[in-house]
Amino acid sequence: MLFVLTGFCFGLVVAIIGAWKDSRWEPFRWGSFFRSPVLGAFWAFVLSFPCQRQPVLLVALAAMSLERVSVELWKGCLRRRPSKFNHPDRDTGWITKPPTT
Repeated sequence: MLFVLTGFCFGLVVAIIGAWKDSRWEPFRWGSFFRSPVLGAFWAFVLSFPCQRQPVLLVALAAMSLERVSVELWKGCLRRRPSKFNHPDRDTGWITKPPTT
């Protein structure tokens, strides 16, 4: 239970920082805000079984890392609908477009 609570708290920190960072460009959404704490708690729960003898901080950091990997994998690769990350008109700097003449 301590692992899950710690994972939730670390996910809450990630959500607060993400909401603060993105507040200039997109509106606040409760579903997106609580995604990180819930996934942090989930990964801490999963990791609590094989890592029972590990320090809580180490398991929480691993859960936070797995939360970031799973969220970014979902947003960048697995989601079918267009998002702000793969919009064709948005120049993110990853792909340079040929100059139009």
